[in-house]
Amino acid sequence: MKPSDPISDTQRLQDLIHGYRSTALLYGMVKLGLPEALAAGPRTAADLATSLKLHEASLHRFLRGLVVMGVLSDLTGGRVELTAMGRLILSPGIAAHLIVSVESHLPAWNGLAHSVQTGEKAFDKIFGMTTWEHREGNPGLNLAFNTWIGSATADGMKDIVDALSLPAAGVIADVGGGNGTLLAAILLRCPALKGILAEQPHLLEQVKQTFSHAGLLERATFTACNFFNPLSFSADAIVLKSVLHDWDDEACVKILGHCRQALRPQGHIFIVERLLPVKISDKPYTILLDLQMMAVTGGQERTERTYGALLQSAGLRLDSVKQTQVGFAVLSASAR
Repeated sequence: MKPSDPISDTQRLQDLIHGYRSTALLYGMVKLGLPEALAAGPRTAADLATSLKLHEASLHRFLRGLVVMGVLSDLTGGRVELTAMGRLILSPGIAAHLIVSVESHLPAWNGLAHSVQTGEKAFDKIFGMTTWEHREGNPGLNLAFNTWIGSATADGMKDIVDALSLPAAGVIADVGGGNGTLLAAILLRCPALKGILAEQPHLLEQVKQTFSHAGLLERATFTACNFFNPLSFSADAIVLKSVLHDWDDEACVKILGHCRQALRPQGHIFIVERLLPVKISDKPYTILLDLQMMAVTGGQERTERTYGALLQSAGLRLDSVKQTQVGFAVLSASAR
């Protein structure tokens, strides 16, 4: 192996230290409404400052930073325009991700050392409440979070649905299913199925919008749910996507136990999660996501073997594991 270049290593380390600059510039870009203002084409700083009611000299300096980042192009006549990468920020999911990252996750990551020292959630230490309580008390942030998660789910939807061994008919429940994006895709794929979206009460309106847009209001119902209590329905199949990684082992066993009680005979529970790799470098995104869980929710990413042990503790058995092309695994379980 070639020895590392100390100059290159120093520069790379400096770039990592300065990562906050890029995040702050992108966040400011979204909060100021610049992507929408530039969507139709190039504009000058003076024009943008007038239409958006901004300080022109400061905006000019801010736009230069966005040019350096590569999200804007610097044109003749003092004009700027969105680059191909910059136009991606027009996506509601990307913009929502930025808002959640800066307003919620970044402060928790700044307290990551506290988690390492104590085993406690940094988020709770920083905000004085859990991430769920924080979002429930901040409707705008909650909307951004579910827009981001719904968009991220939609990006890998086909692969995830393909990996589910869905029943031909009956009832499928998505427990902790966010704004209903995944359940809507499942019901559109399987016309004979009916669906239940079990979530916190404040998500009702978002879920209704998802089902209405998909033309599924007659086939899907919403039920308010706290999955740490027994579920109020029964189903032939239950989906848990990106739920268990939010919680510690004891909480996961409780959630799985309530799902098992709600499962009809011969039914299956489908767990959709990312699996920790044997070799760290194989899945760097999952390794960093595990740290996100440590800082924000108190949960963790797990191995296939660990999920098998959790299922066994909840009176379930792991029947199969399918890896998707989008990084998620689908673990199928049934009652023992």
